[in-house]
Amino acid sequence: MLFTPANPMAKFPYSAQQIRQFVEMEKTIDGAKLNYKEYDKGEGSREAKTPLYADDSGLAILTLIVHAADFRDAETYHAVFSVDNVRVRGIDFQKAPIKRGYKYVVPVGWHENIIDPNDASWDGNKHEPIDFDDISGLEDFARKVFKRWNIVYGEAQGQQILFE
Repeated sequence: MLFTPANPMAKFPYSAQQIRQFVEMEKTIDGAKLNYKEYDKGEGSREAKTPLYADDSGLAILTLIVHAADFRDAETYHAVFSVDNVRVRGIDFQKAPIKRGYKYVVPVGWHENIIDPNDASWDGNKHEPIDFDDISGLEDFARKVFKRWNIVYGEAQGQQILFE
């Protein structure tokens, strides 16, 4: 049985350790632009989706999505790292804490979702606080995501970063 988000009963083909290796390995984006497009009818919405390339990823399909519901408001920014079209990492802002019982499971502020698609329990989607508090815009957010997920792009490749 093939694992897909619509068929979660099948086993995801990569372990939590392999997912961590995908996140930590050096990845690149093809081209000199991260092309943003409006993804909703809202005037300020932007989204860029691009494949990632890594020498050691084998047949896995790695993808990065960066989007903003309103590019003028950093708290609406969101990033997704997926493997074979399944979200395994995410970065976003939480305005109000979420509790399960007496324990906060999603903190206020910026956090990284650390997802194991093979673990359907609450532990399969951990929300770890991260220091992204001084974001100056969507480009700055994307650069911080690149650094966190070891994505070499633009300036590090000797290219000028262009965001459109």
